[in-house]
Amino acid sequence: MAKKVHYNNSSRRKADDSFIQSFTDRMIEKIKGMKLDWQKPWVVNTCGTPRNFDGRRYAGINTLILAMEQGDKNYELPVWITFHKAKEIGTEVKKGETSTPVWLATKIIFDEDGKKLTNKEYNELPKEEQDKCTIKPYATCFNVFNIAQTKYQEQK
Repeated sequence: MAKKVHYNNSSRRKADDSFIQSFTDRMIEKIKGMKLDWQKPWVVNTCGTPRNFDGRRYAGINTLILAMEQGDKNYELPVWITFHKAKEIGTEVKKGETSTPVWLATKIIFDEDGKKLTNKEYNELPKEEQDKCTIKPYATCFNVFNIAQTKYQEQK
């Protein structure tokens, strides 16, 4: 079995703590806003499941966070984009817009020589070679904007 390595990174931990606190504050705000209407849905989302600009659907806690944001801000499209991706496709985030934090949990895989491998490369290795690899869990948060917060639709 591949070696699993756990490690701490204090700068990442600060970002992670900020994400968790933001999510907690959002949940408390939602609960307080419900008052006595416990039958009201937590998420009023009529535009679909959140996905990134390339079409990949968000999963886990990110689905909840982005669906709540879509409902609260009445976004018409469930498409989310990072600042970097906006620049990459030739658009920009509108001035004054605020991002929404999302969580990324993945792993980094190294072969026995320390070379970084993709998931595909790792999965294609024979079992004996996989057992020699080191797998490091990696989690971080990053910020996304709904496509309506960019100039993308105006530029079309």
